Amino acid sequence: MIKLAKVNIDELCEMAERLVKAFSDKPGRGLLLFVTVEREDYLRKLAIKLAKKLSKDGPLPIYVIQGHIRGEHGWPFSRIRKGARIKLETDGTMFTETGGLIFPQDCPIVLLAEYFDYLEPQDQQAYAHLVDGEGGEFALHTGSVLIAGIVSTNRGKIEPSIANRGLHCELTMETQ
Repeated sequence: MIKLAKVNIDELCEMAERLVKAFSDKPGRGLLLFVTVEREDYLRKLAIKLAKKLSKDGPLPIYVIQGHIRGEHGWPFSRIRKGARIKLETDGTMFTETGGLIFPQDCPIVLLAEYFDYLEPQDQQAYAHLVDGEGGEFALHTGSVLIAGIVSTNRGKIEPSIANRGLHCELTMETQ
């Protein structure tokens, strides 16, 4: 079991900003934050504050996936991959374009995965690869942050193979 550091939102944003700068040294490398909270709205507040903190030109775009939803409206990793599509160039040529994600990959983003611990183990691994430098064509832009949200009142399980790839903390909404 990994011991969680208890931090408030300001401390976590400061820490995340330093870590993003330190670890965003190669393409596809960002930050994976495992954040345990009492209430899911704390995760959204964190995502908003972090998106503002990480960019001087306005907040980074924030996207949300919900790990606890299953079936047709669920968020397995396969759902965020773009399928093959036909692209028409301005010179009239057409070609089949493949690869990529539904999220922007040309700028850093904050990706909030609510109830990350409820995703299937293979999906947890795939999402972690978006920011751990191993995502290849599916990696998010360097400097992106994946907030792997865990609600403490309804805890699932984190895939052991990715548990050591990020920072673990418990977010308190207290300020100092």
